[in-house]
Amino acid sequence: MKTITLSPIHDFKKTNSVTIHKRGEMYDTYKCTRCGIEGKRTSLAPILQLNKEYPLEKICNCTGFDYTNKFIKIIQCNASGTQWSNLTPSSIHTIIDPPSGYANGDNGVWVTGNGADVKVLFDEFIFFEPVNIKTAKIKRTK
Repeated sequence: MKTITLSPIHDFKKTNSVTIHKRGEMYDTYKCTRCGIEGKRTSLAPILQLNKEYPLEKICNCTGFDYTNKFIKIIQCNASGTQWSNLTPSSIHTIIDPPSGYANGDNGVWVTGNGADVKVLFDEFIFFEPVNIKTAKIKRTK
């Protein structure tokens, strides 16, 4: 049975109202509202066990995910070469349109490297939501 890490690519929603307890196992069931992938989550870890065999391209590229105006934060880039030199840990990059013949979501996303467009693999980054300082609500303490 395949497992995947919960990520913003899929829009997983919990489908059971109360945690299920069967045969000594406790779990919640989830379904992606965009592409229909289903699975169960047996722990607090963000890992989903898929209910059946789905094609790898469906797992890695949800049909309804919009990559425009999205950002990633590099965890660790394992690629070598000068074009990846600006992809350092904790650096933030905007996802760009991929070159002709390629697609975002096909095992990674495309960003602007050092003088060239480069692909960053899914295990090398996390999605990042920048904070707008003008609209952010700040809690004041006395």
